Amino acid sequence: MTQQVRQKEERMKKQKAGILYALAASVFFTTVFPINTVYATEQQETEDIEEETTQETEYPESYFLPIESNAIEGWPAGPQVEGEAAVVMDAETGTFLYSKNMEAKEYPASITKIMTTLVALEHGKLKSKVKFSEWSVNSLETDSSRLWMDVGEWITLEQALYGIILESANDCANAVAEKIGGSEEGFAELMNQKAAELGCVNTHFVNAHGLHNENHYTCARDMALIMRAAMENETYAKIAKTIEYIIPKSKHVREEHVLVNHQKMLFREGFRYKGCLGGKTGFTEAALNTLVTVAQRKGRRLICVIMRTNGPDKICWETKDLLDYGFKKFKREEIPVADGSVTRQDVMGHAIFGKAAVMNAPALSESMLFTAGSAAVSIPKGVDVGAVKQTFRRGNKFSYIFNGWQVGEIPAVFNTVDIEIPEWNLINTDLSADNMEPETEAAGFGKEAEEVLESIKTGWERAWSWIYEHDIAAALAGLVLIILLLPMLIIAYIRNRNSQKIRKQRQKEREERTRIEKDIDSKSISEIEAELRAGLEKHRQEQEKTEQNISEEKKEE
Repeated sequence: MTQQVRQKEERMKKQKAGILYALAASVFFTTVFPINTVYATEQQETEDIEEETTQETEYPESYFLPIESNAIEGWPAGPQVEGEAAVVMDAETGTFLYSKNMEAKEYPASITKIMTTLVALEHGKLKSKVKFSEWSVNSLETDSSRLWMDVGEWITLEQALYGIILESANDCANAVAEKIGGSEEGFAELMNQKAAELGCVNTHFVNAHGLHNENHYTCARDMALIMRAAMENETYAKIAKTIEYIIPKSKHVREEHVLVNHQKMLFREGFRYKGCLGGKTGFTEAALNTLVTVAQRKGRRLICVIMRTNGPDKICWETKDLLDYGFKKFKREEIPVADGSVTRQDVMGHAIFGKAAVMNAPALSESMLFTAGSAAVSIPKGVDVGAVKQTFRRGNKFSYIFNGWQVGEIPAVFNTVDIEIPEWNLINTDLSADNMEPETEAAGFGKEAEEVLESIKTGWERAWSWIYEHDIAAALAGLVLIILLLPMLIIAYIRNRNSQKIRKQRQKEREERTRIEKDIDSKSISEIEAELRAGLEKHRQEQEKTEQNISEEKKEE
């Protein structure tokens, strides 16, 4: 037993000695060959490789495209975004605070529906019915977004517009286009007309939904202008900020439709942006992700457009960065405008002539230029408003420029120099100031004509709306009017022919008088006198002959 204990103790001593030798060897090699240094170098190389790989995969080529607004002297540098094209616009001043490829041709996808809704609101009635035809339902791609309405179902135009903006429903877009434009082509023409009216420079629409077509394109600048006009429409603004909307089941709709807004920055946790008023999302394989967003803070409304970004979440984050840039880096200022310093008299000259010289008409003192009292401009914080220069450009507008970049504009209306001077009579031949009596005030460039024209325009639009909604009744009314007007047209035609004959006869008489006057002017006084005597002699002879005939007739009786 004692021997076994001794053997066990000896083995433990040997194990302890081995451990000590191993520790000593490890300390020696660690001192001579520093393992930590080698490990750190390998780790650094690995991190460099990972960083290079991350940069290649995380930042596409579009990320490094130049930002035009960053080249403006004294302008705050804007953030880099992956979108191929992007803008931030101040909706009130029209200033583009951020510009990246703003006029480059891009495919819009479903942000097309902003223009679709705007045109529908301007040409349709919200309570009118929108029926889903075979074409509007079955001409779409099977995987495109829609409400899955059945052929023959109908909803109101208002409900269809909620479907277009909130759910991006392509079948609703088709049905609205067919109702308002008569066909897809007819509605696209209305869209293009509106784009031209808004000043778009690189936009062409061929459909109402935005599904890919090579001839269906726009640019970031134009989409900002379109959204600006849309948000000025109260109904559109109401639809755009609606989070949820229900189209109830009815005898015309087989099932209830619950619509939820696709613009996550309105309400969704993690994406919600303070002051967001709505917008529109879009996606196709050709366009990738597109997004238009409107936000308002402290009275300033900004519009952000980003096109062709790969990722629905990423485009929201980039929109947030751009809106923060616009709100934090810029301010809005008012510049007074002097619009009454130039009068008609200044334009016509102080040496007035003709009736105006005698009358001293009050219309001559009217202003030649009408504008707003002040112009709003958007400039970087810290920049003095005195650095902004005013220029006049085509289209009757005053532009305000900061270092070559437009920061605001206002429309200008010019008065006419064609004025009406009242009738007047001279008291005597003395044209001194004491002998001149001013007449009543002449008609100037007032608001009465504008009010009359506006009332005519409003009445005309109402009439056309009624005709559009009551086509059969309008046709019958038109037929009755034609029957009633037919006799009047016949009478007018006859009177016109008679008046033409009279005018021709008068023209001949004028020509004859002119010929005689020219003939007289070409002769001398002696020749004219001889002709007059010959004429008188001829007349005397004819008169004597007539009297002789009368006396002979009396003798015969």
